[in-house]
Amino acid sequence: MITLYWLCAVLAFAFSHTSYAFAVTGLQGGVNASTGERPIRQEISTFQYAGAAFDLYILALQQFVQQDQADPFSFYQIAELAQQIASTYPESSKATYQSAASTLRIPYWDWALDTNMPDVTNQPMININTPNGSQFIANPLYNYTFHPLPSPPDFPNVKQGKYPNTVRYPDDEGRSQPSLANAALNRNAGGIRATLYNLLTSVQTYAAFSNTGSNDGRTNSYNNLENLHNAIHILVGGNLGHMQYISLSSFDPVFFLHHANVDRLFAMWQAVYADTYLTAQVDVAGTYTNAPGASEDVTTALTPFHLDDSGTFHTSNTTRSTRAFGYTYPELLDWNISPNLLAYDVRGHINNLYGPKIVASKRRSEAQLTVAEMSHDYSINVVVNGGMYVRFFLGSIPQQENLWSTASSLVGSHIINGPSRGLVFGQIALTPKLTTYNLPTLGPETVIPLVQETLKYRVQSFGGRSVDVNVVPSLKFAVVSRNVTHLGPNEFPAYGPLVTYTDATKFLGPHGLQEGESMPA
Repeated sequence: MITLYWLCAVLAFAFSHTSYAFAVTGLQGGVNASTGERPIRQEISTFQYAGAAFDLYILALQQFVQQDQADPFSFYQIAELAQQIASTYPESSKATYQSAASTLRIPYWDWALDTNMPDVTNQPMININTPNGSQFIANPLYNYTFHPLPSPPDFPNVKQGKYPNTVRYPDDEGRSQPSLANAALNRNAGGIRATLYNLLTSVQTYAAFSNTGSNDGRTNSYNNLENLHNAIHILVGGNLGHMQYISLSSFDPVFFLHHANVDRLFAMWQAVYADTYLTAQVDVAGTYTNAPGASEDVTTALTPFHLDDSGTFHTSNTTRSTRAFGYTYPELLDWNISPNLLAYDVRGHINNLYGPKIVASKRRSEAQLTVAEMSHDYSINVVVNGGMYVRFFLGSIPQQENLWSTASSLVGSHIINGPSRGLVFGQIALTPKLTTYNLPTLGPETVIPLVQETLKYRVQSFGGRSVDVNVVPSLKFAVVSRNVTHLGPNEFPAYGPLVTYTDATKFLGPHGLQEGESMPA
């Protein structure tokens, strides 16, 4: 379902309310009600040069995070702030800022196109044009400062509760280390990009695409959007960073840039596979408002998000399109265009952004993938129950556990960021790492002997400590591949059936798949 954000002006949603219900309606500034044309959420690396719009975004976010934490509309608790700020600019520029405020929408961070943390999120201070002229101010995208410091029951009794502000990869003094986040992201860049491309171009059912737990329509592909989402949380937060923990992650301002991108990727997938959506499922665990074991479908209330101020809740039906909330994305200009032509355009965007012809960023460490190299596509399917990292390597593993996440031999990590209530499915792209070996071909006759000889794995806790693999009986993994035939620029590749190679994991039992065994489906 479309992600709902509660930052009104800044995040492009508006609230109207009575004494008991706050309606999430979306801002309508800049929306053409006749055609459906509406303002675009921009990628943060572009948006930071947007002038008036970016100035207002930063100032509105600054005011938002400074509000009293007891206020139900403060950043801490859950703000037509942008228009209010725009009205304070001098007359010579007021109209420009008021116009920018009308179409202001939250930016996103495309972590698959450029896996580095956006520069603007790593700067403690930022220079913008304020109503009083050019000024350096504390950067609200860098962290959130608690005022006052939270305590139980607001915060669990964890080390993060003692930090005065949100942190990423904190050192022993609780100071963020942005370089470590970039190092971990860069080491996983090729895998993230390849995994996303495979996901968008081949997983065609909502249940399999959307989450790590469902096996409905998975057809032996363990790839899913939730698994990628989880990985970015962990890679950004690091050991003991706020982004690592589900209950604390939304305090880090980068949370919203990340989730806006997840929303965008889902919307792009929807445009291509418009006929598939949420089907009725049993909610085994339940929620605060839904009983365990209840069947949920597109009409189930998405509490606590209200559709109107009379108490009606949003459902998956009412949140199926970004159009209802007054925003879209650069790849989804869906007005005055047929669904078929929109899908054609979006396939072209996906190929251009993430496909094998992409020109690698100068900051990426993985080799550029070419069409010839992608004639075969290799992955590691992983399933496990529990919160942990399962890390895979081709080659030697550093003895120091704190070096595993940035090891040159790292293929990728299956990450479960929180206690699971059943098996968690994931897929790790193996092809990007294979291309660094300068193999004559990527045929199985060349690849499988190499993988058999060099593939290794480790299990690691969120605290960074090694976990004895023998105490994780639910862990199972397999090396799989499929043939790939690349078609036109606006068509997705044609994929052959997945083939499982037990020879690749024959020496990695009991967790590596053995001959005669099958993976959970």
